[in-house]
Amino acid sequence: TILYVAGENFGSHPLLRRTGVADGVLLLEVTSTWMNSYPRPNLCQASSWLNNSWMTCRLQPLEPPPLELRILGPGSVTLAGPWALEYAQPMLKRVSPDHLPVSGRVSMTIEGTGFPFFASAPPTAYLTWPTAGAATAVGRRLDQPQLANHTQFCSLAYKNETHLACSSLPSSAVAQLGCSRVELVVAWGELLSMPWPELSVAMPRITNVSGSAFEVGDALTYELIGENFGTAPEVPISVRIGDQPCHVSARTASLITCTVQGPALEGISAEYPRFGNSTIGRAGSVDGGIDNLAELSPLASENFSLGLPISVSLVPEGDHGACQEPLVGHWDSRVVRLKPCPPGHHRQSTNTTTCLPCPAGKAQPWEAPLVDCGSCKVGWYQPEAGQASCLPCPALRTTPGSGSIALAACSCEVGTFLPERFRLS
Repeated sequence: TILYVAGENFGSHPLLRRTGVADGVLLLEVTSTWMNSYPRPNLCQASSWLNNSWMTCRLQPLEPPPLELRILGPGSVTLAGPWALEYAQPMLKRVSPDHLPVSGRVSMTIEGTGFPFFASAPPTAYLTWPTAGAATAVGRRLDQPQLANHTQFCSLAYKNETHLACSSLPSSAVAQLGCSRVELVVAWGELLSMPWPELSVAMPRITNVSGSAFEVGDALTYELIGENFGTAPEVPISVRIGDQPCHVSARTASLITCTVQGPALEGISAEYPRFGNSTIGRAGSVDGGIDNLAELSPLASENFSLGLPISVSLVPEGDHGACQEPLVGHWDSRVVRLKPCPPGHHRQSTNTTTCLPCPAGKAQPWEAPLVDCGSCKVGWYQPEAGQASCLPCPALRTTPGSGSIALAACSCEVGTFLPERFRLS
């Protein structure tokens, strides 16, 4: 690069008048203050005095900025300066791949213009959240202090003035930002490229949770199946099952195992199916004393479902910068089926998986997550525990109320009597 310096009185300085020769005595010097070592090489080669108002030299871009320009006189005495100089900002034109993984390793090539070669400051790629209006941010200048908010991604190999590359690097630096879109900046010491805001990051995705049957209880372990969960220990991960954090004990890129302490949803007990005041007769006999079962039949396990939000987040805690689309995956269906108890049994509580047999005088006809059993209705009884249906009283007999536990509770209906020869006592 030919550097021209314009001014005045380049040939009238007192020191020059004493020598009487300007050319070769009045020199241009450009040095880099990037390194604190001395002596600092003069990057301005073949300095030439043109006339009273112009000087020139050939600038060798061998050191990174900051750069200082001085005019030197005999004995390398500074006659004027220093003035700050800037290199033209390198431009990025293409980055490949433009979709980055959060697991495994990644290689990258960068194409552009004006890539310098500085022995003391090799190129380094940095990633950060895109700024507002990132789609129009190509060409935006980035100041050195702003680089402190970036994450170092990789040390690049210099190919030539238009190509840089890094290979087989862990993708943890990508996932640590926790953002689905990132921008890339290449730095040569304090010389920064224009930001490249057109990089996307693989989002975590949940495809299934704990198989087809699901439990919402206390201290239960879940398995989340999907992709892009991240595997590096330094990549943060948090899982939520309903209202509660799910503590991760193991993970791969496609499987997470975690445990929830406490009910997954606030007020989850209200979501479990109940008989309430309903009473039941024999299952499957609509006219056999099970009139109230019609309203409960949809609660059988094959029909009962619960809306439950589940999410996987790779976003670090605290300040997430300008990230507008964090790396958070949601289970699309958000519908789960509670694990059922077998017929004749009920859930001990909404916070356990324990199933207990229905007591005598009650029955439960379905494989379902009911938290209680239905009482045998008037005219029905059940002497044994763990039954799926109640037994009807003999003809013309009924019970004084619901929940009867013995045949002896069946007595003659009003207006009828039992002949003495059929009486038990």
